[in-house]
Amino acid sequence: TPSVFSLDLPTKGNTDEEKESYKRKLNHKLINLMITEIPEQSKYCVSYGQLKGCYWTIPATSTQGTTKEGDKDYIARVSLSPIMDLALHKKVFLDFVESI
Repeated sequence: TPSVFSLDLPTKGNTDEEKESYKRKLNHKLINLMITEIPEQSKYCVSYGQLKGCYWTIPATSTQGTTKEGDKDYIARVSLSPIMDLALHKKVFLDFVESI
């Protein structure tokens, strides 16, 4: 069974609007990086329950889940299956972290 995690990435900016805009861009940057760097295992999805690889979404783009409406754009959600190259995903994620 896949495990689902919500990532509340750091933000910056002087106003609420700047902070929201930055975090939205960061969420998309992370998801696009994972999918681009690991296309055979990292996919964009709206639903969960896949049994292979890693599936990414932003709750604001999904009708599923119980995330509060005001929080939906602020988090990235990932579903990790037991069948994935954890070392490769970790490397790409750490590259992302170092870039911010």
